Amino acid sequence: DEAIALGKRLLNRELEPFGITYQDISENDMIHLLSENHLEHVDFLFQEIGLGNKMAPLFARQVVAIEKLTLLESKYIVSDKTNPLSIKGTEGLVINFPKCCYPIPGDPIHGFVTSGRGIVIHRQTCKNIAEYKNHQEKWIQVEWEADIDRDFQVIIRLNSSNQRGVLANVAATIADAGANIEKVEMMERDDRYAYQKFTIDVKDRIHLADVIRKIRSIKSVSQITRI
Repeated sequence: DEAIALGKRLLNRELEPFGITYQDISENDMIHLLSENHLEHVDFLFQEIGLGNKMAPLFARQVVAIEKLTLLESKYIVSDKTNPLSIKGTEGLVINFPKCCYPIPGDPIHGFVTSGRGIVIHRQTCKNIAEYKNHQEKWIQVEWEADIDRDFQVIIRLNSSNQRGVLANVAATIADAGANIEKVEMMERDDRYAYQKFTIDVKDRIHLADVIRKIRSIKSVSQITRI
């Protein structure tokens, strides 16, 4: 189960400064922890964490109190704070990529723990991040894994001259760059100019930059921006 796997990772991340993992918690202490939280099975605990219904730091504090643990040397604490959760994009429904900012590998990102949705990944430049500034306890450091093999959606906006064949030329250029077009929207047009939005699939920022570079080589395209 994806939520259980993510819950284990999140709890272990919080326990790391104390030199233990969830596997090190004694059976009696785990039973006590489950009882305190009205949970019948340890998998339910991990599932609640993975789905964002319960916060991993809360359970970690309970474990620390039960087992009377103390922090390790400061080097471990520093390591924990600078050791983000790795995101691959194949974790399933417990890792979500919102349509407000369409993050792709290579983007600087933040993670936000959301009840029922697990971790929602935002670009650091996303306008919606301001809404969460008063909930620092739900933020989690995340980073992209080095080896990611899947496509991510991104939106680009084009300004071009309004003439026959431009749309077909742009579509062919996107395909030649190895990207797939999911959706095309005609935003506005007049006698001289046309404005379109393309939702496309790319591998990462390097791939997107290549797509944009090739579209810019089309003489009829005057401007292209990522939304």
